[in-house]
Amino acid sequence: ASRDRSLMSLVTQRHNTPFGSMRTFLLFLLFAAVSEASYRISPTQIGAAEIVWGKSTKMSPNDQPGETNTYRIPLITASPNGSLVVFSEGRKISSSDGGYKFLASRRVLEPASPRGSLLMLPSTTFSIDNGYTFPDGAILGAIVTDTTTGTMFVVYSECDHYCNKSHTYVINSTTDGAFWGLPVEISHQIGTNRQNKLVYSPGPGTGLQKKYGKNINRLVICGHYHDIYTGQDLMWTEGFMCIYSDDKGYNWNRGAVVPGLPYNQSKSTGDFMPNENQPVELPNGDILISIRNQYRFDSSARMFAVSRDGGETMQMESFRVARDLPDPACAAGMVYVPEYDVLLHSNIITTNARVNLTLSWSYDRGKTWDADDRVVVWPEQAAYSCMTLIPGNGNRYVAIAYEQGETNVVEDDEYHQYIALVKYDLNPVKVD
Repeated sequence: ASRDRSLMSLVTQRHNTPFGSMRTFLLFLLFAAVSEASYRISPTQIGAAEIVWGKSTKMSPNDQPGETNTYRIPLITASPNGSLVVFSEGRKISSSDGGYKFLASRRVLEPASPRGSLLMLPSTTFSIDNGYTFPDGAILGAIVTDTTTGTMFVVYSECDHYCNKSHTYVINSTTDGAFWGLPVEISHQIGTNRQNKLVYSPGPGTGLQKKYGKNINRLVICGHYHDIYTGQDLMWTEGFMCIYSDDKGYNWNRGAVVPGLPYNQSKSTGDFMPNENQPVELPNGDILISIRNQYRFDSSARMFAVSRDGGETMQMESFRVARDLPDPACAAGMVYVPEYDVLLHSNIITTNARVNLTLSWSYDRGKTWDADDRVVVWPEQAAYSCMTLIPGNGNRYVAIAYEQGETNVVEDDEYHQYIALVKYDLNPVKVD
């Protein structure tokens, strides 16, 4: 049985039942039993992990060849033509979240043989470079593709930490990720508070294009936000926020907003604060979001929530803490595989350190996570990860881009020495 804890259960208890009679209840149980996933998977890694960026690829895009301190925040998605595109932040001076930055991307090709290793193209594309005059540079971010037009979008922000006003931008590619256009600011579209000081940080991860239910083809991206008050810690007003576009990425609207609690007050362990997150769409049209549980509300584990109207609002009764999916407060990846009705999730399976990156899977769309349904991706230091299905072959292959360290000595804080990429075969087996 699930040990998830509902947020709303802390303030109310429901005594009614949706079943009108015992017969209806038994019929429901029968339906649930026969509609369980008819596949089981046993993921295995294909080849060694590839290093996308790291010590051997340090460079400054608009300067003489030199050293970039750190590559962080990996994003990965499949392009319209079936290749993979990986993004990251190039942090020039230090590994800190603020500072001088650029956005880097590389394309990865699927080999002729499905079980072959991924083929990484040698060149890095530099989409955005803040130079050395802007001390709070580009923050990734989320990537999403409009399959009706073949256009890829990356939404990112600038000036999230040290400025009086933040900016949110979109860049797009109509060339399968080979080239990217100039940034378009959408700050005025997604809304700010009356002081014009709302900061929005998309993702980090992938957005989605709705395929089921209402609002078909809507583009949805979720992330986190905070309000700026002079001299105040930004975490006091941190919370969850989605944006969406109904016109193929030309205009964006502010959607669901869920602030941390208590709002505009200092936080401590056990307080509710949803942070970085990753959404996926389920076959019933619901958007399920895996959320970083910043202050370990209830426990050191992932939070999940559901939007039933395409990201416009968030159903508060859907918030829950999955105690069977430990997490030390870090970003994670998640994809749903409709062919096998299985939900995949990549995160750090510990409660207090960034080690042991693990691929987990759920056969009941995220309600439970069995400890036996896991495989370790990287046992030593690691952190943020992002996943995508590799097109073709019945969606049986998945790629994971992640931050990789060389040692499991936590005190070294070296979980982001490389951006690595690994491929898995889900090995699906039909069980009925």
